Formats: sequence, C-alpha cells, structure tokens
Amino acid sequence: MHRALTVPQVLHLICLEIGSSRGSELGKNASRDLAVLARTCTLISKPALDVLWQFQDTIIPLLDCMPPTIWQKDRSLRRPIIPSDWERPRIYMHRVQFLSCTDASFPPGIDVPGLFEILRLSLPTQYLFPNLRGLRWIFNQIPALPLVPLVLAPGIKVIAIGTFKSIPHLIILAALSARCPYLTTVKLLQPDSPERDQLQAVSFFVRRLTHIQALEVANLDQAGFEHLVRAPHLHTLIVKSPSITPAFLLPNDPVQNFASLRYLVLKFTPLQSVLAFIRALSRSSPILSFSPLTSLTVDVSPPPDASSLMQIYVALKINLPRATLTTLRITSHSLPNRPTFQVEPPAITIATVRYLFHFSNLTRVGLRPPTGVDLTDDDVLAMTEAWPNLEHLSLRSRSNAHPLRTTLLSLFHFAQRCPQLETLEMSLDASIVPEVGNRYTRVLQHSLIQWEVADSPITSALSVARFLSGLFPELFEIYTKMQDVEAAGEHVAQWAEVVEMLPICHEMRGEERHWVHRHGCDCDSRAESVEL
Repeated sequence: MHRALTVPQVLHLICLEIGSSRGSELGKNASRDLAVLARTCTLISKPALDVLWQFQDTIIPLLDCMPPTIWQKDRSLRRPIIPSDWERPRIYMHRVQFLSCTDASFPPGIDVPGLFEILRLSLPTQYLFPNLRGLRWIFNQIPALPLVPLVLAPGIKVIAIGTFKSIPHLIILAALSARCPYLTTVKLLQPDSPERDQLQAVSFFVRRLTHIQALEVANLDQAGFEHLVRAPHLHTLIVKSPSITPAFLLPNDPVQNFASLRYLVLKFTPLQSVLAFIRALSRSSPILSFSPLTSLTVDVSPPPDASSLMQIYVALKINLPRATLTTLRITSHSLPNRPTFQVEPPAITIATVRYLFHFSNLTRVGLRPPTGVDLTDDDVLAMTEAWPNLEHLSLRSRSNAHPLRTTLLSLFHFAQRCPQLETLEMSLDASIVPEVGNRYTRVLQHSLIQWEVADSPITSALSVARFLSGLFPELFEIYTKMQDVEAAGEHVAQWAEVVEMLPICHEMRGEERHWVHRHGCDCDSRAESVEL
C-alpha cells in the first residue's frame, strides 16, 4: 500500500474527487461509489462516509437509519422512540456539514411540523447536526420556518432562510443571532412590502452580525445600514428597497465606511437614496481615498429621467474608484407602454455616458434607462476606446421611441477595439450593410459568441450573415427577447434566418482565410467577400 494512503487528509481528498467537487451536492453515481467504498474498504470507510454525508438536502436518510419498527409510511410513529434508537443515527449526524431543505425535501403527506416535534422531544443531543456549517432553509408551502431551531448549530457560518411571512416568523431571527454567533454569509427572504415591525426586527438582527461578510436582505432601514458601514469584513451587500435618507453618511463623516465592500446591489431604490449611498462610498478607504468596490448594480425606482441619470453618473465619477470598478449596471423599470407620448422623454446621449468613461477598467457594463440610449456609430467608437476590456455590454434602447442611429458599422468598432467582448445586448439598424472590403476582412474578433439584437431592423438576412461571419468567427447565437412583440415579428423571422446561415458563412470564410494564409495573395486584388 502506498504510504500516502495512510494520511487522512489524502484519503479525504480522494473521496472528494470520487464524490464531487467541494461545495456541491453528490450525484447518484457518486453516492453509490462512496457507499461501496465505505462498505468494502476499512481504511477508506471513515473519509468515504464523511463525504457521503457532508451535503444533505433532506433529513429523511437520517430517519431511515433508525429501526424500521418506528415509522409509518407517512413518518408518524408506530411506537415510542427510545434512546437506543438514536445509536445508529448518531454515527452520521456529526458528519453532516451542509443542509439544504425546501418544500421539495419532504414527500407529500408528511406532517412536517409533527415530525420535527417528535425529533425535538426524543433527540438525546442538543443539536440534530452538531457540526453543521451551512444551512439553506427556504419554505413557501410547508409551515416549517418555526422548526429551524432544531437544526441551528453554533458553528453555522452560512445561512439562507425564509420566507418570513408574519410577525411570529421574525422571532426566529432572535434565536438565529443567539445560536449562531459566527455567521458570515446571510440571506433573508422577506415579503416585498414588510410592516414597520418587520423592518425593525430585521434591523435588530443585522446589527448583531459582528462577523458578517456577505448579506442579502429584501429591506433594511437606516439603522441597519449604519451598522454595516462599520463592518470591517463586509464584501458583498444586496438590498432590495433600502430605506436610506439623503443625509445618510455624507462624505465629511470621518469614520471609515465600507472598508472591504466589493460587490453592491441596490434594487428598487429611489434616486436620492442612490445618490446618498454613492456619496457614502467616497470615504470607504482612508488609504485609497475611495471604496475598493469592484461591482455595482443599481436599479432606480421610480424610473428617472435623463437629467436624474446624469446626476447618478456624475456622482459615480466623483465618488467611486477608477481602477478597481470592473462591473457597472444602472437599470430601471421601463416606462409604461403607451401608443404615443405627448412629449417623448429624451434618451440619454453620449454626453451623459461620457461620465462613465472615467472607469477605464470596466469589463461588464449594463445601461438600461427607461427612455433608451441614443448613440451613433462614432459614439460607439468612443465607447470602445474608453472601455477596451469589455466582456459584456448591455445597452437597451427603445428604438420605437427614438430612431436608431447605430448601424452594423458599430460592430466593426467592437471587433477592432474590444477583443475580449463575449456577449452583446444592443439594437442596431441592420437594414444597411456596410461594404465588406479589405478594411473589414482584416479584423477578426474570436470572443463574441452571443448577440441579443432586441428589435433591430433588418432587410437582408444573407448580407448580414456574410458581414457578421467576416468579423466574428465564433458568433453563432443571435436572439431577441422580443418574440412576443407584434411589431418585431418580421425582424424576428429574418434574424432567425441569419442564425441558420451563419454556420455556412463561417465555414466559407474559414476556407477563404486558409487559402490566403497558405498561398498568399495581393489583398487589393483578392475577392472582397465570400460568394454564396
């Protein structure tokens, strides 16, 4: 036997490799293989059982370890449970480290609250799973939220729990913070419009999180935010409908704010609250003088006009780091659909977008203002020069409200200056196809694989397919999310034809490039395009 197999850590790693990657649930085949190892090999039995039981999505396997004379089919009792019935389950209870329970975790017909009451009364130990480190406890149909104390162990660091539908449910938060003092990652599922008492309960819970690193809550008041800005290790914050006043943490606050925050999402947030939060980030690091933020997503509600969006863009330029920010999404709900507007709201233009050119290292950008983005091909050229590292770009525009001024020439700018661009969501006027000459065939961008064309107008599917194949050899997925829009029906059909033609065009372009590479030719005299 190899000496390495005498090291417990090596055996554990072998079992992890057999079972699954760390942090994911086991598949049926992996569970079978580990069970066979545990039964047939004494040396590897313990680590195999550890991995086999490490991740559980129900407590039913634990119940099956008890004598079969205990349970009816519906998990009601045939006889009382005695202490010796727990001897075999206790062999496995301490091995469970991650538990994920939802409505689907229990077969129909089981009285889940009654089952947990039986376990609570008969359990010979303080905790059902004493070594639990991660818990996902999310129920919408089964009234199982009050049952969670049975599985709360002091070592839990990661938890997702909900849905909190009533005031009594929120009592659990007090037990949660008391029993799990070392929580680092927390996700609370709450109703969209909580009562004031619910906000206070959540705020009190958040203020007791002394080790928090990642937090997702539906609603949070200002007192909760004032605790989080001092949390030294908080790197991820996701809040829906935050209650922040315009005076929240103005830049002259001398205390360091959000010292470690990297990832921030604000959903359904009023304009003034967005501006207040951005200003709060300006003094996040006394060394850098700026927040270490790398990703910011903001959904502004109600939808802002162009001048309000400019306020946000200017505030971002003034208060956020130029070098570290790589992901930026500023979205809002679309304006209500109307046949016509008496006065059409103006779209944002390149003059507004230029404030974001300050962030030169952006790789993912999403700008979805309710009135659209009005750009020209020259504006797109300026954008590609400002953001050469783009990997994903989403520019949603209401072309029916503001005529499109971008054409397929914009794609040439992306191909020429954004070599890492993989996905694009942008409307273009594809009704006119630029001449595919030498200037274009020299540019090949191999990263773009997906383009969401929205309601881009198109007249010739063949011409567009030829043009795209000359720039993006790996582009095969072109789609629109507007299939249900009657006005876009004709365009949807033609874009589907483009998708069908692309593989043939790609193949012929490849043959052309291979011929030129192998035999060489005078670029000025060679054919300008592939003849189909």
